[in-house]
Amino acid sequence: LRRCLETARALLEGLHGVRCPIVAHPDIQETSDSACDTGHPPLVLSVEFPEVDFSLVPSDWYDKRRKGNDMAMVRLGRFQHWIASRSERNILVIAHLNSLRQLTGGDLRLSNCGVAKYSFSHQGWSVSELHQSEAL
Repeated sequence: LRRCLETARALLEGLHGVRCPIVAHPDIQETSDSACDTGHPPLVLSVEFPEVDFSLVPSDWYDKRRKGNDMAMVRLGRFQHWIASRSERNILVIAHLNSLRQLTGGDLRLSNCGVAKYSFSHQGWSVSELHQSEAL
């Protein structure tokens, strides 16, 4: 979650003056249960990212030993339902590549900080644009 929040912060700082709420959602987390892909309690993250709404994030959201990677598709399904329930017309999702691949059911190939523009409907996700990044 920290890497995604850092990316969101940098992106919004680069848009000079654009105000956009940032909502942390635990269900779009990295799908791996590797030690490097687990997170931190929202109380810790909220100190580092005071501009982020952590109200959806339970204190144990990052404990994958309890739930395991088998829950990844369940979590992504809940996230997709949450997206569908939102009233906003445009939503920016910053996530890890494996999460985006599983969420969209595609063979998404992006470099770090690459951008994929999707349309979402009750029929699912469809890609409309891909932009590769020069970032390493």
